Amino acid sequence: MQARINALTDQLGSPGTPPNRRPNQGLLIGGIVLFLSTYATNLTGVAGNALGGGPGREGLLAVPGAGPLILMAQTTNALGNFFLGADALAQVGSIAMIVYALSEPRPARVDAPPRATLRLVPLLGPDRTGLGLAGQF
Repeated sequence: MQARINALTDQLGSPGTPPNRRPNQGLLIGGIVLFLSTYATNLTGVAGNALGGGPGREGLLAVPGAGPLILMAQTTNALGNFFLGADALAQVGSIAMIVYALSEPRPARVDAPPRATLRLVPLLGPDRTGLGLAGQF
């Protein structure tokens, strides 16, 4: 019982100290990768458009999240608007993932003390073949 109380105290912290919490790493990494991939594509398009001397309104894609929506309101191409909407949805969703992962950290996992284990392991070598017994105490 005392071990369980100690584990909870380690996880939650002692009175007056903040609990041991970490950002949700999976959600944070997923959000960062999704955002960087879509935003890098937008910046590549903006740079290509600027070098090619195209119309200037594609520069709106440099505004994270809202840029594709603003550009979508200024165009009439249905297929282009579909891709701009998908791009805006991916960017806004990834920003939400990042914000949520940083604002709602999960309790850090407290490792259980190691247990004694025994297992059979294969032994393979030039002069031997068989089974061995490996253990951890």
